[in-house]
Amino acid sequence: MHQLKTFLSQLTTKTFYGEEIHKESNDYLCFLDFIDKFCRATNRTILFRGSNPSTIYNAELSELKCFSERIFMLGEKSHHFETNSDDGISIEDCSNRVFGIIFDKFHGDVCPNKNQKVESFLNNNTEIKEFFSNVGNRTRFVSIIEKQNEPSKSHIKDYYFSLLHTMNEIIAVNTKNKSIKKNSYFISATTKTKIAKQFRHRIIIVTWIPSCERNQQIIKSCDVNKYDYFIKEIGLPTYHVSPYPYQSEICIKGGILPHYIIGFSYKDSFIVNPHLLTQISASYDFESLLKDGISINQTSFDDEFQKTKYKERFLCIDGYYLEY
Repeated sequence: MHQLKTFLSQLTTKTFYGEEIHKESNDYLCFLDFIDKFCRATNRTILFRGSNPSTIYNAELSELKCFSERIFMLGEKSHHFETNSDDGISIEDCSNRVFGIIFDKFHGDVCPNKNQKVESFLNNNTEIKEFFSNVGNRTRFVSIIEKQNEPSKSHIKDYYFSLLHTMNEIIAVNTKNKSIKKNSYFISATTKTKIAKQFRHRIIIVTWIPSCERNQQIIKSCDVNKYDYFIKEIGLPTYHVSPYPYQSEICIKGGILPHYIIGFSYKDSFIVNPHLLTQISASYDFESLLKDGISINQTSFDDEFQKTKYKERFLCIDGYYLEY
C-alpha cells in the first residue's frame, strides 16, 4: 500500500469543522477517488511536514475552524516571514553582501564546528571543507558569483543557503549565531511519513509539488542538486552527501502554498482542505489540479493575514520570488 494511503488509513477523515466525513458520503468517496489517482500519478512529489504553527496563526488547534481557515487560506510560510530582521537574507536579494554572509557562515560556523555530524559532512564533502576553510577564498567566491546573470545568482544562493538551513540545528549548538533557520526563506519537509512523525510537534501537513515546479521551488538536500554541474563549472565547491541523507529532506522555497495542501493530521484525525473537497465534488480536471493546485478564492487573504503574526509575504512569478 502507498505510504500516504497507510498514513490516512490510521486517521479519521474530518471536515475543518471537526466533523467526521462519513464513509458512505459523496465527499468521502470523491476524496478516496482523488487520493487513489494522486498516489498513482507520477508527475508530483508528495511531501510531509511536522509542524506546530498555532502560535504564528494566533489560533489554537482547539479552535479547529479558525486555525483551519487560516492554514487553508495562507499556507505555511518559512520563519523568515515572521520577522522584519535587517540581518536576514531576503528571498530575492542576490547582492554581494548576501554571498559574503553565506561565505562567512560556512567559514565561521560550519568548517570549525566540532559536532560529529558536521565533521562527518565535511569529511564526505572535502571540496566544501577546503574551500570555505580558507578565508582567502572569500573575495574569489563573491567575485565569481558577481559575474553571473541574476537567475544563476539566485540558483547559487539557493544551493548554499538551503544547505545552511538544513544544517542549522547542528551548527547552532557550538556557535553563538542561532539565526540561520530563523532568517531562512526555506521550509523543510520530507518524502517519508516516518520522518515527519519524528519531527511532528502537533500536526503533519500533507502537501505536494508538481514536477513542472521542481526546478523553481525545491532543492533536494537528500540528492546531488541539479545545479552541481553548473556550480562546479564556474569554479565553486559542491557537495555530494547531505548532512542527513536518511531524512529525505526537501527544502521548499518561500513556504507551502495552500493550493498544494491536501490536509493535515491532528491527534487521530485528518482534516481535509475544504477547497479540495469543493473542487473534487464537482466536475474537475485531475491533471490541471495536480499541476496548478487547488482552486481557492483568496479575496479574504488580506483579512486572514492581518490576524496572524506574519510580517511579510511572497509572490512567485515565472520562477522569480518577491517579498512584500
